[in-house]
Amino acid sequence: MSTSIGNTFPAELDSLLDALKGGVTSIPPDRAVQVIDSWSSKLSGTGSPELGSIARDLDQLKSGLTSGNLAGVNSLLSGIGSKVSAISASDSSGKLSQLGEALSAGAAPSGDPSIQYARDYLFSFSAASRLTASGRRLVSRTTRSANSSGTRGS
Repeated sequence: MSTSIGNTFPAELDSLLDALKGGVTSIPPDRAVQVIDSWSSKLSGTGSPELGSIARDLDQLKSGLTSGNLAGVNSLLSGIGSKVSAISASDSSGKLSQLGEALSAGAAPSGDPSIQYARDYLFSFSAASRLTASGRRLVSRTTRSANSSGTRGS
């Protein structure tokens, strides 16, 4: 089976490349989760072992981002970029090569000054995820409390 996602998902690939023009940290955290979910689903459904491997890495990336366990995020991002670059020979448009480079560039080496910005972004991402989940729980408790108070007074 062909691994050419450039031909299978051309509009989606264009959209992803546009989103990555400012680097991986330019994508808002909530949008990043949506993008990861979408691509993981697409790649899993191709039946290609190479794309399935990338999909599993994307799932791990999402898990690391949403749980706040950022230890392996940098290496996952680099690994995904390398895998995408490795399959880019099957893509005549050159878009997979661009994607692989953009993803690999997002995983800055630890000595790179931009790594602090990336760490800050990832920290804010995980904090925002936890804050959103806490907010949902608070709204749910408040709603239940208001509903139970309202039924007692009737």
